[in-house]
Amino acid sequence: MTDSPAQKYKRRDDKKKPRGPGTSFSNPTELVTLEVGPEKKKFILHKEFACHYSPVLKAAFNSEFVEGQTQTYVLEEVTEPVARLLVDWLYTQQLDICRYEKGHPKKSEEGLSLCRLWPDKLLLPGLQNLIVRTFEEINQETMVTSTSCIRYVYENTCEGSPLRKLLLHQCACYTCHTVFRRKQRQFPKEFFVDLAELIFGSTDRNAMIKR
Repeated sequence: MTDSPAQKYKRRDDKKKPRGPGTSFSNPTELVTLEVGPEKKKFILHKEFACHYSPVLKAAFNSEFVEGQTQTYVLEEVTEPVARLLVDWLYTQQLDICRYEKGHPKKSEEGLSLCRLWPDKLLLPGLQNLIVRTFEEINQETMVTSTSCIRYVYENTCEGSPLRKLLLHQCACYTCHTVFRRKQRQFPKEFFVDLAELIFGSTDRNAMIKR
């Protein structure tokens, strides 16, 4: 099925990257549940996939704690759309996200969805690496950095986070300087400190003085 012109987005080319090594699928009848958000939406998936890619889920589902007894893991801060992307990745190792065209009204949602998938608590380095690559691909295609997700990233990642570094570098290279004043509420103070450190750290001050 092809996308209609009215949807105005591109989808990821699934043929770009082959699937990585997966599970043996030796226990297809063992299922676990991810309980998502305040509405406690349930996502049922095969335990083998969840445990194979997340050591946190593996430890939880095989423990004597409530997660092990109920085979349910609660993700209170995760939204349903993000949970769908997460479960899809656990099965396919791919991210089926909408690639909105530059200027599309929902363009800002693209980056925010990726950032909300950055689950430090689940220890999913494979997913995090894919998120970084996807941000890089979007930036190369559009030469635009999604600034609307900067505050979320700084509030939900720690200092030195690869995602922080990537977005910081993209902002320094591709974002017009007037954006930082016009949309300053999108940026936390810590971001501006990091940005100044990045820019001044790569600037030849002697050359500036000679001017």
